[in-house]
Amino acid sequence: MKNKYGLLFKTGDSEIRALRNFSNKKGIFPIIELTRGRKTKKDTIGDIQKRIDQLAECFGNMDIILDLTTEPALSSTQIDMFYIPDNGYKNWINFLIEIKEKDIFKDIYPSILLNVDDDYFEDNLEKQVSSILKKFRGISYRCNIEDEGYSDDIDIISKSISSDKKFFFIIDCSYIRASELSSCKEQAVRIIEDVYNKIPHVNFILASTSFPDKIGEDDSSTLQLTEIRLYREVSKAIPDISIMYSDYGSINPIRNDNVIMANGWRPRIDVPLETEIFYYRRRKVPKGYAVTYSLVAVDATRDRRFPSEIKNWGINQIIIAADGASPGSSPSFWISVRMNIYIEQQLRRLSLR
Repeated sequence: MKNKYGLLFKTGDSEIRALRNFSNKKGIFPIIELTRGRKTKKDTIGDIQKRIDQLAECFGNMDIILDLTTEPALSSTQIDMFYIPDNGYKNWINFLIEIKEKDIFKDIYPSILLNVDDDYFEDNLEKQVSSILKKFRGISYRCNIEDEGYSDDIDIISKSISSDKKFFFIIDCSYIRASELSSCKEQAVRIIEDVYNKIPHVNFILASTSFPDKIGEDDSSTLQLTEIRLYREVSKAIPDISIMYSDYGSINPIRNDNVIMANGWRPRIDVPLETEIFYYRRRKVPKGYAVTYSLVAVDATRDRRFPSEIKNWGINQIIIAADGASPGSSPSFWISVRMNIYIEQQLRRLSLR
């Protein structure tokens, strides 16, 4: 499984659009953080079945890791119910079995849920792991790099998991700055060695992103991808332990979906390369956002680094915009374009194309 690209993403509209328009998904190992569906007048909670249907369209008949969001803004009463720990997280188990029986995906590796407020934490964790392993070929555990409680959890999990079951351990570094590279590497190495000693047949996944939630005021600049450097440094430190590369697909983990831009925004187009992302932006012209995005697209395509050799949806949207017919005039649309191109670039960098 090392020779896969672990794409960790939330099921937001921008991400789903990027993935729907990504034709060749060979080489991708989806790590899905399930969020609520879009709310409407008829659906005030945001039924998660909407997201499952969209995921089926994107990743049908593929292996996936299925996790749940912990962000209140992206959650719902449905998702909250899954975190109720009673009877070994029975609601979560029943939901997983229901999805499995629909035969949408090839193999589902459910994420272990943790409710630290549970008075019977250890018992319900052990029941949850045992129940999942009875129905699925493996399981996953997502560890925030700052969480020291993982070690006790692994002690409990190791009692139930046998070597014939796959166990994915995700070291989630979330957003990483270049200045944090050294400390993050040391912590990741320590965690990996600790878990490996307890469960030797573990499959490690190292996930992070360096794409910021806010970008400076420059009209154009280049962002280096620290997540790639982190993976290389960790792999170099422990070469005998196999680790899958993973990132957030150029999406910052901190969501700003609910931010209202009362004064508008400066249209920006990001162009991912294999180890960096360059961008251009302008202030909105009187003719509106669509025209402004077309002008920005011209700037981007004139850059000698523009990867015109890539023939995919994202690159095509920029070229269409540069020709004067912008296909989108919202930041959400152009986030999808960036993510779509970014995924292709990582698959190429990892020699999965």
